[in-house]
Amino acid sequence: GNPFKGVAFDPQGRASINWGVTAPPETFIVDGKGTVLFRFSGPLVGSDYEQRFLPELNKALSH
Repeated sequence: GNPFKGVAFDPQGRASINWGVTAPPETFIVDGKGTVLFRFSGPLVGSDYEQRFLPELNKALSH
């Protein structure tokens, strides 16, 4: 299943500039108040998703 509650699209790139994105792709976990809880630079490949992203997502969802 899809673990995401929402996916954002930023056609003007303003959020990217505000969050300091220098080279996409970058993945963020953002709480309901707009606070960045996790940031990953580069593509989520191989074990990155299971070993780095999912633990942070589960931590964010548990709060």
